Amino acid sequence: MNNSLCVSVIVPVYNQEQYLKKSIPSITNQTYSNLDIVIVDDGSTDSSFDIINEYAKKDSRIQIVKKANGGLVDATLAGIEVAKGELICFLDPDDYIGKSYIVFFVESMTDECDFVSSGFYYENKGKLVPYVLAENRFYTQSELRSHRDDFLCEQSIGQISNRFFISRWNKIYRTELIKQVAKEFATCKNVSLGEDTIFTYLMLCYARGGKTISQPNSYFYNISNQNSMMKIGKIESQRQKCENAFKKFKVFTEKYKTDVFQAYALYYMLLESVLGHMRTSDNKQIKACYSMTKKDTIYQTAKKMMKLRITSPKAKLKLYVRKIINSKTLRIPLKIVYSFFKNAFKYTVFLLRKISKKGLVRAIRLLKFQIDRDRAFVEVNNVLPKLEKRILPILTPFLSSVNDLKDAPIENNVFVFWWDGFEKAPEIVNACLRSVKKHHPNCNVITIDKDNYEQYTDIDSCVIKDFKKDKISVQTFSDILRFNLLKNNGGIWIDSTIFFLSEFNLLNDLQNKTFASLEFSTSRDFLKYGDEECSWSGFFIASRKNGLFVRAVDEIFKQYYLKYKTYSTYFFIDSVLMICKKHGLDDHVLNKTLSTSDNMFTLSWLLDQPYNRDVTDSIVSTPQKLRWNCENISKENTFYEWILSRE
Repeated sequence: MNNSLCVSVIVPVYNQEQYLKKSIPSITNQTYSNLDIVIVDDGSTDSSFDIINEYAKKDSRIQIVKKANGGLVDATLAGIEVAKGELICFLDPDDYIGKSYIVFFVESMTDECDFVSSGFYYENKGKLVPYVLAENRFYTQSELRSHRDDFLCEQSIGQISNRFFISRWNKIYRTELIKQVAKEFATCKNVSLGEDTIFTYLMLCYARGGKTISQPNSYFYNISNQNSMMKIGKIESQRQKCENAFKKFKVFTEKYKTDVFQAYALYYMLLESVLGHMRTSDNKQIKACYSMTKKDTIYQTAKKMMKLRITSPKAKLKLYVRKIINSKTLRIPLKIVYSFFKNAFKYTVFLLRKISKKGLVRAIRLLKFQIDRDRAFVEVNNVLPKLEKRILPILTPFLSSVNDLKDAPIENNVFVFWWDGFEKAPEIVNACLRSVKKHHPNCNVITIDKDNYEQYTDIDSCVIKDFKKDKISVQTFSDILRFNLLKNNGGIWIDSTIFFLSEFNLLNDLQNKTFASLEFSTSRDFLKYGDEECSWSGFFIASRKNGLFVRAVDEIFKQYYLKYKTYSTYFFIDSVLMICKKHGLDDHVLNKTLSTSDNMFTLSWLLDQPYNRDVTDSIVSTPQKLRWNCENISKENTFYEWILSRE
């Protein structure tokens, strides 16, 4: 690693106090140390400046530019003006970068390059979706200039090009290039939408050569911080912002003899994005939006040009049906028809496969479980009041009880379950089991399967009998099993697809209570009932032996089935826990769970993507929920291969 080149990281900030404690440390903690960190406070009215100032006191590499509010373009220019580095990159204050982000770019620069552009990650509350560029390639100056005609919208695909991508922040630049761009970018201070597109266009006008790297560098673009709704009164002001960007871009395309289609494409894409945020189920709002577009000559010209220029059949079809699918009167019927045929096909295939293995009667029962599972998210809120009335009589005797911790010892057991046995389990399940053993070295890891679960449990014989007849799904039986196991033995239950990157012993949270779980950012909105919301993850729980909470839940499973011969909903266990929480079972223990702001599915969404250490470093302390059906995933240099190779 050559630290001889100083890299200026420019961060324009306006009222972003809630993000700065993540974005600023992501810069100061870079493995590349020769940094000039320029943070521009653009007249913030919240505590942003105070937060920035605290970091500046601790790190001499931070220089603060404090100015009156002038907008993003003005703040960006202010940062460029004082930048000291030979190279420049940008970070939006609500985004963050991985530890090796800068060094990845610096090591990719060559003497012929004025910039390097790479893929990145969309980040939405911990969910990461990779965005890859079209190819790994070096572009000469003449090639860059030829691509100005399609750098925003490629006519062959009819959407934003992934050749360079249009943002400032997925690139590193030579400072000389950016100083040149800044002179013309300074005329864009009235532009507040589409400014990155204009910046990138100007960069392509001046660059001597550049490189694109397909794979994502560790830039995490926060898409959860997007305005989700705009009021009717703001439609015209937003349209005016689109027009400002269009007019300025059109001037540049004419000056540099570029296809003016790109300017119209920018207007079309910006306005469609604005309309997409404004559309609601309110007829008045929808009519206001489309009344505006009918009178908008720039939009109508842009739409005609898109239809004429786009060669992608898929993109053409999308343009032609856009008016239909956005009609309130047709949107719902079309959605219903599509959903009907999609589900009919899916369930027919499912049934035929199960008939050949299980016979007609059992196949129909399994199909019912599948349908219940698909409908569960919709019906769970409707079924909760009914379940509460049924469950409360079973729960009531436990509500007045207090568990003496002396009668409920902590046991160092870890239970992991795979019905057919781990010797027949998929390789990713066994990789998860290895991670459990590695990061629970002081625990007794016990694998549970169909041949030995009865040694550790006392599940009611009627429940077991009906489970073996496929009257109870494997998923529900797994829920029954985990609470019964913990009641009889104590310890931790870990689903077989939980992968650990570091030690996380949930038993440590049982010192002053009988039950523990881990609440992830992704689980909080999963289920709500009255004033209560989800505060647990059912796949990672711990209990003292004979703990009050698990005894109550185990009894609910037993008595409910004996009386009603069904568990009513796929999310029965989560409904039970919600009812237990509402009524404060075991001294309100579900209000005392550990919590993490990380996402439990981060690795699961990235299994088939190229491995990036910055991603795994960012979630090292968070257990990850994977999926077992990964047979078709490539193992070459992917997150999946990395997981399988870990010992």
